[in-house]
Amino acid sequence: MEEYLKLILETEDKAQRAEEEAQAEAERIIAEARRQAEELMDRAEERAKRRLAELQERAEAEAQAQAARLEEEHKKNLRLLEEHYRAVREQVVQQALAELLGALR
Repeated sequence: MEEYLKLILETEDKAQRAEEEAQAEAERIIAEARRQAEELMDRAEERAKRRLAELQERAEAEAQAQAARLEEEHKKNLRLLEEHYRAVREQVVQQALAELLGALR
């Protein structure tokens, strides 16, 4: 009977050690999974930051190109307006001279 009790106690000790080892292994696996998850999140965050920077650079380049196109268009319109102003001014001056010459004759 004493031998059976000893055997039962040894078995319980082995079971307890196995449970503790399993618990420790589970904790190690969970810790490793958390570390890997953090690493993946860090890499994803870095990729997201790089992509955002690329998109910002592209948006800035497109905005600068659009601004340059608008500036060129405004310059062209200003030149046309100045040419039209000079032509109208010349026409008014010519008309005034013609009227003045007509009045002097």
